[in-house]
Amino acid sequence: MAVDRGAEQLGKIKADLFVGDGDSIVKKPNAQKTIWLNPRKSISDLEFVLKHLPKNKTKLILSSHLNHESRVDHSFINLLLTLKYKNIFLADEDNTILSFKGKYKFKLKKRAHFSVVSIKNIKLSLSGGAEYKCKNKSVNNLTFGLSNKAKANKAVTIKVNKQSLLIINTDFGQVN
Repeated sequence: MAVDRGAEQLGKIKADLFVGDGDSIVKKPNAQKTIWLNPRKSISDLEFVLKHLPKNKTKLILSSHLNHESRVDHSFINLLLTLKYKNIFLADEDNTILSFKGKYKFKLKKRAHFSVVSIKNIKLSLSGGAEYKCKNKSVNNLTFGLSNKAKANKAVTIKVNKQSLLIINTDFGQVN
């Protein structure tokens, strides 16, 4: 599926479905089916799609989620949508971003960076292969979980009591 300008990111690949208002595309989308949205609406094309997907989807991976028109508002909204709609992963060549609550465990290559960010006050635990650890720490500032690093061949375990974003810089390592 391609959402608006995302269709252009597919190159010669034909999408099964295109959804969008066409306000950011240059050429006609290459898709088997198209759903044209009215450009005069109070919802983004991506949120329109997310609201209409079946609720039983277990994982949705979105690529090219960062806005290529220098519209930081669209990029920011896409991050907030990740907090609102569960089981969405934003992924590009450099980063993987997901929203979670509770316990999340993953492995990265040594020195790969990751950050845990929440817009709410949270209780945070970082253990295992995290270079900077904490246990049930009350976090009330946005930057506390910024730029942690993974240790080699050791799984990182994160626990949070409220919905938070995990941002993994895949420049230095792949998520295992």
